[in-house]
Amino acid sequence: MLRIHVVGTSAAQTEVTLSGMLDVAGSAALLAKLDQLIEEGRHHLVIDVSGVTFCNSSGISALVRSRARAVEMTGSLRLTSPSPAVRRVLDLTGLARMFEH
Repeated sequence: MLRIHVVGTSAAQTEVTLSGMLDVAGSAALLAKLDQLIEEGRHHLVIDVSGVTFCNSSGISALVRSRARAVEMTGSLRLTSPSPAVRRVLDLTGLARMFEH
C-alpha cells in the first residue's frame, strides 16, 4: 500500500512524501493525486521517495506521466532522497537525470 502525504505548499512548490509500495495500485493512486494537485494549480512538485520500499515500471510510468503533465503547465516534478528501490529502477531505465533538476 502506498501512502501519499502533501507535507508542504508554498508559492514556489508543493512537497509530497511517499511511503510504501509504488506498484500498480500505488501508481494509480499516485497518478490521481498528482493530477489533482496539478489541476489545483500546483505545477512545481517535489516528491520525497525515501520511504518507497518497492517500485516497478508502473510506478516509474506514473512519475513520468505526472512530470510530463507538470511540464505542459510550465511546471516541474523533481524526486528527492530516492530509496534504494527507486534508485535501482531509475538507474536501470536511465531516467535518473530526468527527475533530478
